[in-house]
Amino acid sequence: MDTLVNVIILAASLFAIVGLIIGATIKINELMIGNKMSFLENKKRVFGIALIFIGLYLSVILFGHLEGFVYYWYDFLSFTFSIALIFAIGKYMPGLITFLRELHQSNLECAQELELMNEEQKDL
Repeated sequence: MDTLVNVIILAASLFAIVGLIIGATIKINELMIGNKMSFLENKKRVFGIALIFIGLYLSVILFGHLEGFVYYWYDFLSFTFSIALIFAIGKYMPGLITFLRELHQSNLECAQELELMNEEQKDL
């Protein structure tokens, strides 16, 4: 019985993850149509947001230490990797957003060209 429950939980989790990915893709497509993601192209703003997240992350670590939680060397290694990941996201996010916007625009242009070619072939 435990195995069946584990399989059902795993399947439900996978369906939830797939649903979230599909929903995020649809939402990103809607945001790419307008200029709602233009603030993410500003490197200073994104880096400032990353610094806020790092400050919150470090404060959680500090408060955990002050409350008596014992950190080991692998905890500090994971903290370092997490902070580096936040900085990397802050640094490369504007370029990624610009690339995705250009890719989306070229896909729209290709779709319009295909529709025109299909209409011309139907007319012949």
